Amino acid sequence: MWTTLKAHHAAVSDRRFETMLDTGRAADFSATAGYMRLDYAKTNIDAEGRALLLDLLNQTGVAAKRDAMFTGDPINETEGRAVHFNRSTIQIAQRCVQHGATFGFVDRVAGEHSIAFGRNTSLVQQIKQ
Repeated sequence: MWTTLKAHHAAVSDRRFETMLDTGRAADFSATAGYMRLDYAKTNIDAEGRALLLDLLNQTGVAAKRDAMFTGDPINETEGRAVHFNRSTIQIAQRCVQHGATFGFVDRVAGEHSIAFGRNTSLVQQIKQ
């Protein structure tokens, strides 16, 4: 996989971004989750590069690792523990509770901290999907 990805990068690294602009690029190279939009249309990535990166994510099990993080599984291999509860994980836990999600770490964290819920509430669920 890495060999293919590196070969593709080498083939397109000198490509001028201006040559890639067309009317459908903004729609094809952007993603929306809740009120947030990631616009990567103004980068040198193309459909083949995106497909190669998505294949890499699938082959390396990133989705399962993400799910394990939100479940509270010990994903820190060096220390053998779950993710550290920083402000971001606390906010995620509280938003999950607000939406009725149950994860191993959510119940512990949500009861310990009180952070106001904002419009980010639906974002966590959309990112999980």
